[in-house]
Amino acid sequence: SQELGFSLDEITELLRLNEKTDRTTIRNIASKKIDQIQQKVADLSRMQHALEELVLSCSHTSSKQCCPIIATLAGSTENI
Repeated sequence: SQELGFSLDEITELLRLNEKTDRTTIRNIASKKIDQIQQKVADLSRMQHALEELVLSCSHTSSKQCCPIIATLAGSTENI
């Protein structure tokens, strides 16, 4: 269950619900977990795209300019 992204508390809750054969609630919990995973995947995809853009910008920036990656990490966008 942990490999599917469930916390120990969620696993405990699922096992407790299984004793009562409350499949509707179990499905709802699993569906919410799917939604959370989809959100994480979308967030990771946005992060990947942003970092890819920074790496590309860094490769095309002269050595006299601030590195776009470092500038972004420092919170500055004036040299990007």
